[in-house]
Amino acid sequence: MPTHDYVLSYNRPYKETWTGAFIGVYSSLEQVENAIERLRPKMAFKDYPNGFVYECLRLDEDYDDPTHGTDAK
Repeated sequence: MPTHDYVLSYNRPYKETWTGAFIGVYSSLEQVENAIERLRPKMAFKDYPNGFVYECLRLDEDYDDPTHGTDAK
């Protein structure tokens, strides 16, 4: 059975481009939300509090499987 992990990063505008940082990998969306709330008031993040971005990654599953999401076997 596939599992899910959440990758959290932080991106913000810098001069005429963007800069970012990898924050961590979490086992649940609740853990991601807790990390964001814990980090948002810190000096490095408080000037751009909406810069947090997360992505859900499926583990032990083929992303390029043409039958993913279908009933085909």
